[in-house]
Amino acid sequence: MAVQLKSLKDLSLNDRRLYERAETSVAQKNFSYAFEMLRGVLRKEPGFVEGRTLLRKAQLDRFGGKVGAVAQAMAAVKTALPILIKGPVMLQRGKFLEALDVAERALEQDPTSSAVLTFLAKAAEGAGLMPVAVDAYEMAANFHPKDPVVLQALSKAYEATNDFAKALQTSQQVAALKPDSLDLQNETKRLSALAAMHQGKWESAGSYRDIIKDKEVAQTLEQQSRVTARDADTLRDLIKAAKDEVTRQPSATNHKKLAELLVRNHEYDQALEAYDQVVACTGTLDPAIDAAMTAVHVARFDDAIAQWKQYAAEHPDKQGEAEATVAEIGKQKDELLIKRLRDRVQRYPNDASYHFELGEMLFARQEIDNALQEFQFSQRSPQFRRAALANMGRCMLAKKLYDLAIEQFGAALEGLEKSDHSRKEFLYYLAQAYEQKNRADDALNCYKEIYSLDVNFRDVAAKLQAHYDQPAAV
Repeated sequence: MAVQLKSLKDLSLNDRRLYERAETSVAQKNFSYAFEMLRGVLRKEPGFVEGRTLLRKAQLDRFGGKVGAVAQAMAAVKTALPILIKGPVMLQRGKFLEALDVAERALEQDPTSSAVLTFLAKAAEGAGLMPVAVDAYEMAANFHPKDPVVLQALSKAYEATNDFAKALQTSQQVAALKPDSLDLQNETKRLSALAAMHQGKWESAGSYRDIIKDKEVAQTLEQQSRVTARDADTLRDLIKAAKDEVTRQPSATNHKKLAELLVRNHEYDQALEAYDQVVACTGTLDPAIDAAMTAVHVARFDDAIAQWKQYAAEHPDKQGEAEATVAEIGKQKDELLIKRLRDRVQRYPNDASYHFELGEMLFARQEIDNALQEFQFSQRSPQFRRAALANMGRCMLAKKLYDLAIEQFGAALEGLEKSDHSRKEFLYYLAQAYEQKNRADDALNCYKEIYSLDVNFRDVAAKLQAHYDQPAAV
């Protein structure tokens, strides 16, 4: 049975007086006396969170926030070591309240001990005192910010208390410490989904109507899925209704709906602000929201390019200026996309799709060595292996490493069905590599196979025609 949480007003008169005396003792730095009184109150009322908070403050004040290596080692011998030996037995036998008292006594020696704070948290969990457990894990994480075991335990505690945003943030810290752990990457994605669901209250709502209190507003927003908003008035009405709903209930779901409508109305800056609010609500940059924000940036650049092209068409004398501006906008768009992709790869280092996408963009920028590195990583994923091998071949081709290019294209083609649309592409690149190695017959065989699959593929028909138009050797 869980221990009931209590505040100061819930205590008996005698216990309240003891707490007040302990407060005075802490202020006077009479820590030993304060420890004794507070632990006495907590043994009777283990759910008295204010008392445990004051006890923790007293422990830290006495400790001074730091301790020498020798003193810390001595403290470990006196406190953490006995807990490591006897603690598991106490928890196994369900002696959670006794374990809490033992942990508090140990923290008087060293309130930064990861082992003791973790033991305290586990005892609190067993007693049903989750706020105490979370506080203990938070302290451990504060003093040991790079301990993945502590951070994972804290993330689990946050999740148990339905604080999914903090659970996600903590999980991301762990994933950053162990970038090669696929399990941690998956855990982060799982918590990201939970955080979004909790923020939008999807888990408790029968439909989105249950979230929106005003029926008229709900009906207006429902039109989003039915109305194409061909006329500006309809779209403006939908945006106004969405803004009103965000004011009433500033949830991630409502900010997202508003952002999507603003994009349709080409209000890109406001749409990005709405997406920023989604991130603020969930406490993280979800991959789907990141992709949506990137799409808004791209749309803004594309709109600007289209406007300059139209300007050039209407003002022929300004065509040079327009073309220079379009080139500059295109460069800015390219830089933004590559930056966002690199950020995404850094956040999710084990996601092959992001590496592959980054590799394609780097290749287009002629950053061949960097692109090759991204493709080499993405080939580890079965989903991207074949395409990554082919792109590695293209990198080798660009670096004039023709033998290696032939190997990569051959590996990409191995086992690939003739009906697969990628086969023609891979064969074409392989033929180019053969040509560079003066293996004309091998290149010709590639072109013939492509022609048998698609007579209109690139310039294959012309290449074959040129071959057959050559005079026969005498």
